[in-house]
Amino acid sequence: MQIDQRYMVMVLIPVASNSIPRVFAIHRQTAQLYKQLGAVDVEISLLADGSAKYGCLGLNCAVPLMAGEQLMMVVDSFTDKESYSRVSKTADKDSAISNLFEELSALVDISRIVRAEFETPEVQDNYR
Repeated sequence: MQIDQRYMVMVLIPVASNSIPRVFAIHRQTAQLYKQLGAVDVEISLLADGSAKYGCLGLNCAVPLMAGEQLMMVVDSFTDKESYSRVSKTADKDSAISNLFEELSALVDISRIVRAEFETPEVQDNYR
């Protein structure tokens, strides 16, 4: 069985509870634009439980939240790294996306956002 390759960009965003509806809306609008440019999918979620369990650290330890904040996760998926690079170059020049980023910057502290890129390894699963 061949595992489908994907390239993903994940961001964890501390958001003031009263800003969540607008921040969600900004990300939904951005997601539509990214999909038009070639992103496969964009998922937006709020942290339901970040506590430590089963001997593991909780996400609450890694991304500290202030009183009245919740943690939002946005994951952009692309077919591969080349697709991500192509979409990013176009998105970086898109005025609508720039305007949405400016609006987001007014609502959240960009310096507190945690960002990472992940890829699905090329692996053959020969075990049945």
